[in-house]
Amino acid sequence: YRISDIANTLLQQAKQQDDPVSQIDSQDGQIFQIDLIPALVESIVSEKRVQYSTLVDVEIKLDLKKSYGAFANVILDKLKRTLSNLINNAVEAFEAKKGQVLISVEAKNDTIEIEISDNGIGIPNEVLSRLGKMFVTHGKESLSNESGTGLGVYYAKKTIESLGGQLNITTLLGKGSTFKMIFPRADTPLWFVHRIQICEQIIIVILDDDMSIHEIWKERLRGLTKSISFEIINFLSAQEFISWYKNQIEA
Repeated sequence: YRISDIANTLLQQAKQQDDPVSQIDSQDGQIFQIDLIPALVESIVSEKRVQYSTLVDVEIKLDLKKSYGAFANVILDKLKRTLSNLINNAVEAFEAKKGQVLISVEAKNDTIEIEISDNGIGIPNEVLSRLGKMFVTHGKESLSNESGTGLGVYYAKKTIESLGGQLNITTLLGKGSTFKMIFPRADTPLWFVHRIQICEQIIIVILDDDMSIHEIWKERLRGLTKSISFEIINFLSAQEFISWYKNQIEA
């Protein structure tokens, strides 16, 4: 795991000790835990953008506008692998390595929906009815020997169902396909802030050793700059923040 993954795991375990909503269950030796789905999806999308950065005509977009407070009780590693594989499938099926993948997360009253949509070749109806069964695939025949076995969608369906969710697939031949994962929405943990209110002329401090986290917050706050004036200060280490804070107090 990356350093940030380890830190997030330790943080989640600490939260679970104090928050009865976040207690874990066990299934086949795997650990279920309540997790903030947009953050999980965002981390995978960032990795995929790096992975496919050499494909200049492939665009991977993310929409989290309707995802605030989207918690689900899942096995993190399984969901990460499944999402990663479905994004890979979308990119690998593009003709001439050109196309767009849109990943979105939406929090509804009782469910969390994760969609992976592409504008690729689509799937014929006769294949769609069997997709999700072992060795049934479409659109990868020209790729490597490892691709095109149908195992990706088969195991994605099985994994999602094992997590208490469901996988829906829709497609339009020549226009693209959408893979929608639907999970029951979990109760919001006690530590989660339901609403963030930003006042005029305040200072927002972002502290994290991962520059991608700083970029994520910068993107989320960018939409507020037109109506509210505030300052963002970034720190990569706790020591830098402590020194700055002491100077603020002494000033």
